[in-house]
Amino acid sequence: MSSKFEKLNKYVGELKCIKQQLINTPMLDKLLDAEILSREKIMRNFALENKRHELLKSIAKVQEILTETSQQSFRQHLEKQMASLQEEVDLIQIGSPGVELPADEFKKRLIECEETIAITIYKLESQAAAGNIHSQTDNDSTRS
Repeated sequence: MSSKFEKLNKYVGELKCIKQQLINTPMLDKLLDAEILSREKIMRNFALENKRHELLKSIAKVQEILTETSQQSFRQHLEKQMASLQEEVDLIQIGSPGVELPADEFKKRLIECEETIAITIYKLESQAAAGNIHSQTDNDSTRS
């Protein structure tokens, strides 16, 4: 996927170089500007879509941790939170029909989801580690 991004970036660079080096007419300037803006928008959307896929992977990791920690008292709350995040990430589709959010808004929403997922993973892993410590302590005390 990154090769596509690199090719787009190189193409935009070449367009900018052409624009700077040639004696252009106003019509050619407009055409080059439109092409540059179009390709830069595609590159931004490509980066945001990659971020979205990373978030989906993080949600899958949380689901896996939830499965492993099925005894946790807060499991139900986290499952609801993850379902809500999944819906939010699914709504953040670049170029979705009828959705006209600017790239900055998409990025902001993705970052908010990413932060929530990171906090959730941290809490789950901390709780799982604390549970493992308590289990070991309980096992040690029963042996004595």
